[in-house]
Amino acid sequence: MKFFKKLNQQSGFTLLLLVGGMTFIIFTGVAITQLIVNTYVIANKDNANLLSQFAADAGADYAIQHIGQDENWDGTLAELGYAEETLQNSGNKRSTFEVEPVVTNADQDQKTVTVIGRSYVPASAATPSAVRTIEVKLRVVEEGNFSVVTGVGGLTMRNSSKIVGGAVFINGRLTMSNSAQIGLSVNPLRVDVANQSCPNPPSIAFPELCNDGDYDEPISISNSATIYGDVYANNQSNGAGMQDGGLQSGDGDLSDGDDIVNPQILPDHDRNAQKAAVTTTWTGLQASCTVNNLTKTWPANLHITGDVVASKKCKIIVEGDVWIDGNLNVTQSAVLSVADLLGNDRPVIMVDGRVDMGNSSLLEANALNTGYDVITYKSTAACSPDCADVSGVDLYNSASLNTILIDNSAAASETLFYAKWSDVTMRNGASIGALVGNTVTLEQSAIVTFGASAPGGGTRFWVVDTYQRVPN
Repeated sequence: MKFFKKLNQQSGFTLLLLVGGMTFIIFTGVAITQLIVNTYVIANKDNANLLSQFAADAGADYAIQHIGQDENWDGTLAELGYAEETLQNSGNKRSTFEVEPVVTNADQDQKTVTVIGRSYVPASAATPSAVRTIEVKLRVVEEGNFSVVTGVGGLTMRNSSKIVGGAVFINGRLTMSNSAQIGLSVNPLRVDVANQSCPNPPSIAFPELCNDGDYDEPISISNSATIYGDVYANNQSNGAGMQDGGLQSGDGDLSDGDDIVNPQILPDHDRNAQKAAVTTTWTGLQASCTVNNLTKTWPANLHITGDVVASKKCKIIVEGDVWIDGNLNVTQSAVLSVADLLGNDRPVIMVDGRVDMGNSSLLEANALNTGYDVITYKSTAACSPDCADVSGVDLYNSASLNTILIDNSAAASETLFYAKWSDVTMRNGASIGALVGNTVTLEQSAIVTFGASAPGGGTRFWVVDTYQRVPN
């Protein structure tokens, strides 16, 4: 009897284990199944979101292209006969985009484009599975005669830097690499390269025109770098990387009696006259503005001794010409604003040392879109910064001396920067009116837009100012 009782106890325990094990397996199976279902649902949702994002991006590209071709395009897709454009339809999924009517501001210089991307799963569904909305703000750029002029130091463009407004004149040589670009397919630009880069090595005769064999060809384009437009260059035979016109013969000027690109004299400025006109002198400490949201005014004909710093969202209103015999550093969202009382008179900020702009700082035009002329005079010559002229080996050496650096989303869309004897460098998303320098260097990954605005003249075209997702 004890044996059978013990056997029954063991059988009952085994049964409990079996029932418990089966229950665990069932619950585990249910959990795994639920996890698989949830993962599948999430994956489908992510895929739907991705499809709608791609559709919105495609719609934004479509709208930007149409506005580039016709700035009066209203954005309603009326030419397609319907409001919603199908981007993809594979049977089990469908994606579309819709462009809302384009909004143009009262001054006709800004546009807002709103694009809605939708994805439908399955393709026959009446209600979208995901929706993405993109808002693109565009600003107009009017090209003048030149957006970039360089001395004999030439122009170097690397990474994805771009010049999209205004012709380019280079007294020296042009080097482009990575995905650097001059011009747009919808707005080709003229490029002239005078090749005044010899002798090599430099001597007292520098600069003079290089002849065949003195140097490699004056234009070097590598990787996927591209020029859109007519290109004129002394002793250049390789037209690779040039389109929408491309390499032309001669200089394109039938009135000058020769067939070469003649050098351009860089803009003139009367340094001595500006110094003589000084009526007020401040120290760098007096002129600096480093307090959050403070506003300070610089009077006309001001001489600042020593270094000047503008930082921490401080705003300086500039009422006229300024001479700084030290360095100028504008950073941390500081603003130098042209006073409205100047009207169309452009104030000159003349700097004997360096100019550094960065960290979302701004040189702001006045209500009439009047910006600054910022000019530096530093060189490697012994007479610096008061040299009447720099030539020969001193000019060659000064070409690699950087005296203007515009970096980290600094902006000055109506301002001319001019490094008289030295190098001006831009990178990281700057927006500038025009550049002049012995050497001009554009680098890093930002798309850089040029073209000093000249109301009523020039060719208008539209560039992206902001591109952001709008919560649905």
